[in-house]
Formats: sequence, C-alpha cells, structure tokens
Amino acid sequence: MKQRLLYDSAVVFERGDASRPLCFAVSGTLEIKNGNKTLDTAYLGECLGKFAFLTGEPRSAAVISLGESEVLELSLESMEEVVRNHPRVRSVLDRMYQGRVLAQVLAESPLFEFMSAGERTRVASRFEHMKVPRGIRIVEEGANDGALFLVKQGALEIFTQDGERIGKVGPNEFFGKVSFLTGVPRTANITTTVDSELLRIDRDELNEFAAEYPQLLRVMKECHEERIAEAMQRAKARA
Repeated sequence: MKQRLLYDSAVVFERGDASRPLCFAVSGTLEIKNGNKTLDTAYLGECLGKFAFLTGEPRSAAVISLGESEVLELSLESMEEVVRNHPRVRSVLDRMYQGRVLAQVLAESPLFEFMSAGERTRVASRFEHMKVPRGIRIVEEGANDGALFLVKQGALEIFTQDGERIGKVGPNEFFGKVSFLTGVPRTANITTTVDSELLRIDRDELNEFAAEYPQLLRVMKECHEERIAEAMQRAKARA
C-alpha cells in the first residue's frame, strides 16, 4: 500500500476520474461530494473507490480531505490479485458498495437531502434495489400498493390509461408519491424506456420514516402540488 498524507481540501479522487485504485482511511475525515453537495463522509477504516474498482466506470463523486488526514492506497493490479486469492473480499466489497450507492442516491434526491449522512444510510437499508430492463411497466394504473420508487439510473415515462404520455422520470427523481399520500389507487402507468436501476420502499416502512421525519411528507406534498400545477398548465395549453 502507498501512504498518502493529505492537507486540508486535498483531493483524493476527482469526479469523472478514470483511475481505479482503492483507498482506505487511516485518520481524519473525508468528504464525498458531487459539486458543492456533500453526499457522505468517511472516517477511520472506511474503503473508498469501490464503485470504480467494481464497475470499471469513472468516479461517480469526488473525495476531499476535511482537514489533515491520511489514507492508504492500493493499486488496481494489487487489489485484483487480492480478490483472486481471496474471493470473499469481492463479496464484502459488493455489500459495501451497494450500501454506499443507496445512501448516495438518497443524498441526491430532494426527498432525503435534508437528512444527515448517517440517517440516509439507515433509511437506505430499508430500500429494495431493483435492476429493470427496458420496456417493463413498474407502476400499473389502478394498483393500490402505495410503494415509493427512486431512480438510481435510467429513465421512465408516465402514461395515462389511454396511452397519452404525460411525463417522464430520470436519475435521482422519485415517483409513486400520489398513491402513498392519498391512499388512492395508482393514477397512471409508468414504464422504463431504457435499462434502469430503481430503489423501492414499501408504504408501511415509508410511513415509519414519515412519522419520524415530518419534512419527508412536506417535500412530497410540495412536489405533488407542483405536478398538479404542471398538469393544469398542460390542460390549458391544449384547450
């Protein structure tokens, strides 16, 4: 491992960086950021860089030292050798990666951005991670399940029963709030337009968090009111 001593505001990884080493926090505090938004923090013993190592894709966020800190860096080649010799290491990295990814998706969503990183991690553990191919109907008009969905990656379109396209949903956006807020059956069909990754939480579990965090309901109601206003404007434009 290569030792790296970091000064305040030093960059460990840049967002979009194609390098793939793993880093392990030894001391200090590290911030995981997307632009000016702090998605999470990392402390002693935490592993950084799992996304790029496991997927081969560019870094999805920047990692910056908050004050002086120290990390140990392990090259891609060295880590691949460790995984070959100890397959369980990859399973552990996969679990750590999924937990971090879910928390970061929540951090990007206006629905959960008011929470602390620790609170988002706890909430993220209650979501189901779904990989959905293109052309799959996720929400059926008339259904009454009340689940809420967040889009991690991909795109979906919203249609009326008559097939009229009335909206779309993309990364970090959520859908299913109307049924959850009102208790009435689904009012539209929502279908994936590309291969997508979604996070799903049941009505009962979401109700628990809504009772603990009243701001959650306020944000959902505000978004619902915005959608109603947009629908009214579209209706006026067609009239």
